[in-house]
Parts: sequence; structure tokens; C-alpha cells
Amino acid sequence: ASEMAKAPFAYNGAELLPIMSGVGFSGVSIENLTIDRTIHATKSAVRDEILGLPIASSVEDKGEAVLEKIIQETLEGLSKYLKHSDFINPQHTHLIQAQAA
Repeated sequence: ASEMAKAPFAYNGAELLPIMSGVGFSGVSIENLTIDRTIHATKSAVRDEILGLPIASSVEDKGEAVLEKIIQETLEGLSKYLKHSDFINPQHTHLIQAQAA
């Protein structure tokens, strides 16, 4: 399930470089960035995050007990990122820049 949850957000940006060049963009570059993502460290906020994932309907289909277990395990897993009342989680992303021809 975790791989399914990440899939829409884990596209290999480097694969876009030849595609963009091939359709006429020039000066195509990619920069790897790390940004901090902040999630309030509450059960309610984590629940909202989980239910905002593409796999939300699959999770909900499993029932409230399974959702509660996922929430609890997520809270425990994020504990190393706890700063005051928030989870500050570094996330990796790509900045892709190009010029239209």
C-alpha cells in the first residue's frame, strides 16, 4: 500500500528531460530539492493526510479499525520528525526548468 500511495508523487523527473527536448523545449534542466513538509502532529491531521492519498478509498473499504491502526502507526513512524506540535518532514522533489522554442 505504501508504494501505491507514493506512486503519483514519485515520478522520475529525469525521464522528462528527453521528452521535453524532443517536443521542442530548450535549456531543459532539472534540480533536486529538499523541502520541509509540515503536518500538524494530531490524529485528525494525520487522518486527513491519509484520506487525501490516492489509496484512500481502499483504506476506507477496510473499515475504521484498519484506518485507526494506520493512523497510529503513521504517528509512531513520524515521531522522529516531531518539532513542537508539528511533524517537519523533509521531502525530495525536482525543479524542472525549460524554455519554449
